[in-house]
Amino acid sequence: EEEATLQEEEQEWQMREGNHGIVVDFAKLAAPLGELHEAFIDTVRERYSAQVALRKAHKKVKAQKRGDHQEVTTAVIPDVIAFAIERAVHIATGEIDESEPYSWFDVKGASKHLVDWHFWERPVNTTPNPEFPTPLGFTDAPEFTIVSDDEEIKTPVGSGPPTPVAHEDDVRALEVTHAQAVKLAREKRKDKSGTVTKRIESEEANQKYLMTVYDSPTLVQDVAKFLTSGTTMMKHGRSGDPHRRKVWVSSSSGHRLITWEDPAATKPVRTSIPVAHVAKIVLGPYSKVFKRHPKPMSDPSFFLSFTIHTKDNSRTLDLVADALVDFEAWVLGLAHLVQVDPAWGQPLDFKGDPAADKLSSREVALCSKENLPLATYTAIKNRIVAHRDEVAHQLEIFQGDPVQAFRSIGGIHAPQLNHKGAVLMTKGELRYHCSGWNIDIFRVCKIWQMLRELEIVFDPSYLPATCFGTTSRS
Repeated sequence: EEEATLQEEEQEWQMREGNHGIVVDFAKLAAPLGELHEAFIDTVRERYSAQVALRKAHKKVKAQKRGDHQEVTTAVIPDVIAFAIERAVHIATGEIDESEPYSWFDVKGASKHLVDWHFWERPVNTTPNPEFPTPLGFTDAPEFTIVSDDEEIKTPVGSGPPTPVAHEDDVRALEVTHAQAVKLAREKRKDKSGTVTKRIESEEANQKYLMTVYDSPTLVQDVAKFLTSGTTMMKHGRSGDPHRRKVWVSSSSGHRLITWEDPAATKPVRTSIPVAHVAKIVLGPYSKVFKRHPKPMSDPSFFLSFTIHTKDNSRTLDLVADALVDFEAWVLGLAHLVQVDPAWGQPLDFKGDPAADKLSSREVALCSKENLPLATYTAIKNRIVAHRDEVAHQLEIFQGDPVQAFRSIGGIHAPQLNHKGAVLMTKGELRYHCSGWNIDIFRVCKIWQMLRELEIVFDPSYLPATCFGTTSRS
């Protein structure tokens, strides 16, 4: 009985502590609001009793006509107060401008968010900790809506069930506990400006999106639409200095064309190559045109360069993308249009490199063929091995419970090890883990396949970025 009493007192103290943290956060952001602040405190204190009353009142409001002032007042006043508070906080933190328009639809039901305060202040934990698992949210990936879907590109069919990805139902299953919210309230007091939490939430959303985008079943179709919108890249020519050109895929009389023009010209002259004439896509600055302005591997543009060769070898289109995502989108899109696998222009020579002694001959051969520095491959491999070991450790801590381990580790799916001890990892996840080294999705796929061979990772639904079985069309 004494222990139960102590637990009740602790829970009551934690509740007061959590409320205090929320009030302090609000006071730092909206202290000058005066009476509004007092209304906020009163509402939070009465949240449990008010929650039931408000829900009943909302049901009555829906059943009443607008003219019934007595009934409307009971539900509308808390909504107005809650909306004004939330809007004031959003303005104070810079999330919206004070001139941002609003309507009744923004006001109605706003008090529910205030009552359920842990939804109003979303919990975020920056450091994985088994004692304080991180609740996982979900992200709606942006979609390309540039053109219609008239031009579809065939996608190789994969095998195995789709890799599980976090979605809204998973979020409901991982509901935030009161203890988590209390600890969050304590931690948030250290964040005086409020901008740290916002930045963390944004970074987490970006991380989850980046881990899923490369595994999207509509990736190729989205990339195809992206190519039709055009991208400005550096074009190397047979004479003169490299120059900026806008490049896009167009359609004329039922034929696809790779077209480019000077984006700065008043009356630009368009040049094009029929997609049907493309024989191969060579990665890296290895063409004769590129060698007119050679770049070392230490130059960032080295791994953003690619060359489009025509079937009759009459010409090449030598381009350098501004960013890795542009490089990936163009090479992936063109590869699926032409149905060839892109390949690096020539292998790297690792003779005399001491790093080669620490890797197997197959790993060294992979790095040579895929233009992957040995030190980079070793660092990526070590990171994935460490991730696998962490997953095993978390599963051991939570006695094999993937839900608890998921709360602690985070990610886009529940952590899982197969019977050989390999960790479940999609190519999109590996692409994210490689982001510190700017490794493109094509080399990521090759690394993934090697790590699978070494029984470090697995994914029943793995599908490479391209899989056409040829690097050249005659």
